Amino acid sequence: RVEAARQLAAPVDAALALELKEEQAERLNVLRGDALTALGRSVDAVLAYSRAKSDYALYAAALAAYNDGRAQDAAQSAQALLEAFPSSLYACEMQLVVGEAALSAGELPRAEAAFRAAIASAADAGLHARALARCAWCRFMSDDAPAAEQLFRELLQKFREAPEADEARYMIGRCRDKQGDAGGAVRAWTLYLESAPQGTHAVDALSGLARLDAANATQWTRRLAEQFSNSPAAVAALLDAAERAAHAGRRDEAL
Repeated sequence: RVEAARQLAAPVDAALALELKEEQAERLNVLRGDALTALGRSVDAVLAYSRAKSDYALYAAALAAYNDGRAQDAAQSAQALLEAFPSSLYACEMQLVVGEAALSAGELPRAEAAFRAAIASAADAGLHARALARCAWCRFMSDDAPAAEQLFRELLQKFREAPEADEARYMIGRCRDKQGDAGGAVRAWTLYLESAPQGTHAVDALSGLARLDAANATQWTRRLAEQFSNSPAAVAALLDAAERAAHAGRRDEAL
């Protein structure tokens, strides 16, 4: 693909130097942007796409910038698409790009507004699930754990098989913990480990259980140490368990 892009770049540049109809220039600028993207020249690609006027060109410009780690540049192209083509098939994805850029900048209200707009326009289940998850995170980061929990539960109810479901199961426990409901957090994390013993958040769930489930703390700590012995969380949990045992006078267990 890279070699094909190199071979395409020169003739496209030569054609763009000619006097062209608007439709021809549009197609060539998109082709140039695609070629530059394939060559890893995302800044130049965005400039090429910006010379075109279609929703696809703005969509491609946003993705090129976003994939290059330039979230604010991506949001600028995404916003331009949303303003010029509010009914575009790419609108939902562009709302997500705007939301992610705002979230990375710490602008939680703006991020949440974009994610809710994505939910409203989502025709694709995957995009809907992602937008729901990001909305939930906005609520959690705004210290609104009850609303965050409700959104994570909605995600699980509607999109149980989505990639975001694993995180949602774990985050319900964090929401319960943040609300001071240790028992609810323990139940949520126990359920998480039953459904995903080696899940992405298994280490964090076990650490939380070792911290909150006093009656079974030793069991959770041992499991954490056995399953994830190289994890810093396992070392921390073992040290915490040793301190608790020492304070309780169980010197042999502490050692």
